[in-house]
Amino acid sequence: MSRRGTARRSLGSTGSTTPDAYHVEHVKINSWDLGEEKDITDSVKKIKIFEDLNQPYVEVHLVVMDAIGLINEMKLNGSELVKIKIKRSPEKKSSQDNAKLELSLKAIEIFGYSRLTPTKQGYTIRCCSPHLYSNQTKILQRPFENTIGKLIQDIVKKDLRVDSDRISDINTSTKGIIKGIYPSLRPYYAIKWLLRNAYEDSTPFYFYETALKGVKFKSYKELVSQDPYDTYDYRSFFEADKGTPEYYDEVRRRITRLSSPLNMSQFNNIGQGVYGSTLHTFDIAEKKKERFEYRYGKMKTLNDEKPYPSQDKINDQAYEDLKESKNYYISLNTKAFDDQNNYHEPLKPTILKGEAHYQSMNFNDMKIDIPGDFFLEAGLIMDLKVIRASSAAQLEESNMTDKFFSGKYLIQRIEHVFDGQYRQNITLRRDSIGVTL
Repeated sequence: MSRRGTARRSLGSTGSTTPDAYHVEHVKINSWDLGEEKDITDSVKKIKIFEDLNQPYVEVHLVVMDAIGLINEMKLNGSELVKIKIKRSPEKKSSQDNAKLELSLKAIEIFGYSRLTPTKQGYTIRCCSPHLYSNQTKILQRPFENTIGKLIQDIVKKDLRVDSDRISDINTSTKGIIKGIYPSLRPYYAIKWLLRNAYEDSTPFYFYETALKGVKFKSYKELVSQDPYDTYDYRSFFEADKGTPEYYDEVRRRITRLSSPLNMSQFNNIGQGVYGSTLHTFDIAEKKKERFEYRYGKMKTLNDEKPYPSQDKINDQAYEDLKESKNYYISLNTKAFDDQNNYHEPLKPTILKGEAHYQSMNFNDMKIDIPGDFFLEAGLIMDLKVIRASSAAQLEESNMTDKFFSGKYLIQRIEHVFDGQYRQNITLRRDSIGVTL
């Protein structure tokens, strides 16, 4: 790609570029054979950066159009160190002038080779955060004793060896000290294993990495308690005049594509225990059995209205009374250690509401495309304003907001795409709705 992305003038006297403009300062890759680093920016035709709430590392794809024999000269083999720096186009005087994505990565694969002409070849270099390699080198079998948050912090620093400047936010407020032995797990899987029992105010945790700020360990409570990052519109017209800063801002917040698999299913939600569930615990030390029940209510949600119709009944029972729809069974051992809880103890009875929170986020997905924003990352909240699908005559009416699809959504996944324009393909999720059902 050219070092500078889209540079169309659109704001007249301000001299600023369009919101999707960017500047690739460098894409550098080392050669183990040559023992040096080479800037390959001019050979990279597209950059894709992926981040996801369920992915503990950042992934990058570099689409290379190689007309100078880089792969042969540098003997590229899928183990190289890669450095990328992409900046906001500096021509507009705004709060985003200093915005940038700067990543130090390690190649893990070269794929998709094709010979376009006798003198030109193409391929893709897949890169990931360096701690993905660290994960491949270790198996955890040691004993542990601490809160889940601090255990995960310890794995991040000591086992994955994540650079301190890439550790953004590790929530160590998980309550209760647990004790045990890691059952021969790689660091990522050990974290995932611990995550199964990690809750804050009965809400689950996410362990993920964003391109902008790095590794995060945050609770669902923290995520849904945020104010929306910004409000984004999906409509067919602009209110501001071209050439004004207001028009620029409208373009920046305009959704260019919107679609949804919908996947709204009360059938699935009931089966997953979103509205009601039961926990059965067995203490093998005390030979004691306990039963706990959960009913939907007082949930911390993104929007005000619950995602099901109160009038609907199943066998004359309201959704929240279907406590047998999902059952959990946990084995406890209160005498496993003299003064500490075992691995399963934090689940009692937190798992019921925690899993309800987690599964409720599958209520509805939304996929949107917007002009790229360097400060937008997975785990933030977006507020959508979607215009109703109506005739031209109806569109003249004053209130045309589609309240069914509008509202707050949590960013699940972002695909940053740099290919002459910077755009973001975003997957959103929500656990509730803006209108009563």
